[in-house]
Amino acid sequence: MRSLRLEVVTPPQKRVLMEEVESVIAPGSEGYLGVLIGHAPLLTTLKPGVLYYRKVGENRERMAVSGGFMEAGPDKVIILADTAELSGDIDVDRARRSKERAEKRLRERPPGSGCGPGGTGFDEEYCPPEGGRCLKQIKICSRRDKNMNISGGDQGGCSDIFASSPSS
Repeated sequence: MRSLRLEVVTPPQKRVLMEEVESVIAPGSEGYLGVLIGHAPLLTTLKPGVLYYRKVGENRERMAVSGGFMEAGPDKVIILADTAELSGDIDVDRARRSKERAEKRLRERPPGSGCGPGGTGFDEEYCPPEGGRCLKQIKICSRRDKNMNISGGDQGGCSDIFASSPSS
């Protein structure tokens, strides 16, 4: 069976993943896009999100990426990501702490500053980049727990992260 070679690399020259896959779904800057074997050459930017890929003959896997670039061709996909973490490597406690820090900064920001309602633009002090990254990590982790039938942090899962989240 033909396959795509998927490589995910982060600075400085760290290879996060190299696999033979059937398909890739990436968070492009204009929306998610899919790549199959035989894809036309493509170069695009990526936004923070979930990168999905299906290993040859296996289930779909996922990883968190926090932006970057993707080059696709007929038999190869290369992702140069700012950061990338496989779902099994995500530190749930760290993601939870990042989420809490980002929420606290947003609650404490002065009126009219930074992002969000009433904001005047991006302000890194009040809208830390880890806010979006940790939400993607938590999203991936909750799906991992669901697939593994895990609930609660005491069993190594992360579904309890959502206990205080308004989206739960």
